[in-house]
Parts: sequence; structure tokens; C-alpha cells
Amino acid sequence: THLKKGMNMKIKLKTLLAPLVIAAGFFVSVSANAADINSFEALSFIDGTADFGNSFTSTQRGRTFEDQLSFTTVGINDLTSAVISISSMRGMRDLDITGFSLYADNGSGGSFIAAGTQYSTGTLDIWEISVANLTSLPISNYWLQINGTVVGSGGSYGGNANLVVSAVPEPETYAMMLAGLGLMGAVARRRKAKQA
Repeated sequence: THLKKGMNMKIKLKTLLAPLVIAAGFFVSVSANAADINSFEALSFIDGTADFGNSFTSTQRGRTFEDQLSFTTVGINDLTSAVISISSMRGMRDLDITGFSLYADNGSGGSFIAAGTQYSTGTLDIWEISVANLTSLPISNYWLQINGTVVGSGGSYGGNANLVVSAVPEPETYAMMLAGLGLMGAVARRRKAKQA
């Protein structure tokens, strides 16, 4: 009976320890992915354009950063945005921008929309993102996210975002397009009838 009690105690300990080990592993993995420096800013668009940027000091060297730039849309819009970092000393990097992405707030957290394209890295980091047909319904809250590392004696980046109302064809355009398709179909039927 002592052996049986000892085995039951081991099983109970394993049952209790398993969730703790899983939770600790989850905490470590979340902590490993978290940025050292986080900033949040609401973009203010004037005539469809918003400027943004951030600076870092030499005391932040070796630290990662994640900047979120939120904005809302009205109607259907196309977004183009770019971010650039120019190192201050020749051959020395100040910042390493590692990501530029667009997310949407779906009410229960963020959902990934698109990743930016990197055009240059090193002493000149250039990223660009372009997305068509962002809609205000059912989602109107979006954010651009910039990730990177401070690798030099401080540094900065700057960029801008442009929201342009998507071109929605007028009803007359649809009517002309349908009439054109109808004419093409009539011509095709006539040719087929002549060949037969």
C-alpha cells in the first residue's frame, strides 16, 4: 500500500507540474519575442498624408523596438507608406529596421494584413508598403508596425503614409462596360454563324 500511495503521489505531482511547465514555456517564448522599447502613436492625416518618425539614443544600443502607428479609414482607401533610416556615419549602422507591416483591429486583437517590402539595408534602410481597398466596414482601425534594433550610437527613422480614396467606378462606367461586353458577344456569335 505504501508503494501504491507513492505512485499516486508521483502521478499527482506530474499532473500538477505539467501545466506549470507549459505555462512557464509560454511565458519565456512570449518574453523572448517582446520588444525592449514600445511606442504607440495615432497618425494625423492632413490632405491624405501623415508624417511619422522616432529617435533613439546611445543608451538604447542593442535594444529592440516596436512602434505602432494607428489610424482609421472612412470609406474605401488605398494606402502607400514608406519608412527610411539613414545612418549618420559612413559605414556604420545606427538602426536595423527588421520589419514594416500593416495590421487591422478586428475587435478581438490584431490581424495581419500585409508585410512591407525592403528595398535597401545597411547604412540606408528603406521599406515600403502598399495596400489597396482598405475599408471602413466592418474594420476601420488599422496600424502600421515598425520593428528594429538600435545597433549604433542611437539613430532615427522617418516616413510618411498616404491614404487615397479608391476609385469607385460610376454606374455609367458599368453600363458602358456591360454594353461593350454585349457587343463583343454579338460579334463572336455572328462570326461563328458565318463559319458554320
